[in-house]
Amino acid sequence: MNSASRSTFGRLGLVAVAVIFLVAVPLSNTILRGARIDLTENRLYTLAPGTLHVLDGIPEPINLYFFFSNAATARTPFFRTYAGRVRDMLHDFARQSGGKLRVTEIDPVPFSDEEDRATQYGLQGIRLDNSSDPVFMGIAGTNSIGDQQIIPFTDPRKEAFLEYDLAKLVYSLAHPERPVVGLLSSLPITAGFDPMTQQIRQPWAVVSQLRQVFDLRQLDTGLDRIADEIQVLMLVHPKDLSEKTLYAIDQFVLRGGRLMVFVDPWSEADPGTPDPGDMTGSFGVRSSSLGRLFDAWGISVPADTFIADDRYALQVLGPDGRPVRDIGLMGIGKEGIDQDDVITAGLDAINMGYAAAISLREAAPVTLTPLIRSSRL
Repeated sequence: MNSASRSTFGRLGLVAVAVIFLVAVPLSNTILRGARIDLTENRLYTLAPGTLHVLDGIPEPINLYFFFSNAATARTPFFRTYAGRVRDMLHDFARQSGGKLRVTEIDPVPFSDEEDRATQYGLQGIRLDNSSDPVFMGIAGTNSIGDQQIIPFTDPRKEAFLEYDLAKLVYSLAHPERPVVGLLSSLPITAGFDPMTQQIRQPWAVVSQLRQVFDLRQLDTGLDRIADEIQVLMLVHPKDLSEKTLYAIDQFVLRGGRLMVFVDPWSEADPGTPDPGDMTGSFGVRSSSLGRLFDAWGISVPADTFIADDRYALQVLGPDGRPVRDIGLMGIGKEGIDQDDVITAGLDAINMGYAAAISLREAAPVTLTPLIRSSRL
């Protein structure tokens, strides 16, 4: 593994996020750890470790209803073939659930009670042509307290996300009281008003996804206490936090709270804090850290260093338009990804730019479990 100072490179880097797993289980261990986005053509492999984790955690029976228009698709083998794949996956889920997941297939023929039921659930029927009956191919789920979740239509174009969508549906029914996650970030990653553009700022995609599963609460970067109901604290690019905020984070960890920290030595999403020692008027400080907390925990994440890896270097266009390899931009393959941990199992490649180098100091009171490694070149 080679490290290079960011001063070697005179241009902006890509957003790099280094995940520090501190003294508690990360958020990913709570739900959908490693839930696969299956990019194979026919989804012929076993369920992902994250999906199995979800199925093992079902406390009470859940009913899944697969509404499929059998007669209306008699002359459309494409839909029938895909329906078979959906059906197979549903039964895979049921087999792995220990009897907690019950799957029923329903044919909502036109003008029937079954069609009315599909409509009441909110499932969508599509017409293959102007004269055909509507085709239903959606999923409705219910739990023992009457909660409902649906996939309005299992679109064949989104087959790669089918297992993930089903796992999320099952989890939502198995755990109707969503875990409370506190989000503290120095970046504008949530929705809001941008005074610079005078427009509404859209949330980052990851925030929108988190809100679908968790009770996500945005926290102020100047807080002095973390509420007791916060189960997981997520710090994204924590920068220039005050002593009272660092103390509150420390107390949260000491009382058993779960903590995730995303730090970056060179964040393109950060406009930069002016460096008083830099008279050139350049980009300013774009790094993040937990300062003395990292020191106390024995964690080293140098703010002026990123990973440079010739083996995993990605190709980009140079100033002259020719392709060149950028050793700061890495495409790490399967051999550099932990395939035994449910968080990363099943991932074939991860691209990242100007990522932090993480290590532990001698006699550190925490354990470092690398999920992604650069090469030894």
